[in-house]
Amino acid sequence: MGLVPDIPKERTTDLTHLNKRQMGCLEMIYNEGKVFTNKSYREMFNITDRTALRDLNQLIGESLVKRKGFKKTVKYRKP
Repeated sequence: MGLVPDIPKERTTDLTHLNKRQMGCLEMIYNEGKVFTNKSYREMFNITDRTALRDLNQLIGESLVKRKGFKKTVKYRKP
């Protein structure tokens, strides 16, 4: 018997379809309590505004990240 009991399948989330940026973002949000803005996400991963929006909107659509704020004050954090 292992140290951690098996987690039921219905309580797991398949994250294999996410890219490395999204996985890094989730690790920082969940493990370190980091909050991102579009600008901080772009600068951290050296990507365009459109790519950042696509990545973050996918995480929001899958309920992995929550958007809080309006327009330039939007922050992305743990739900």
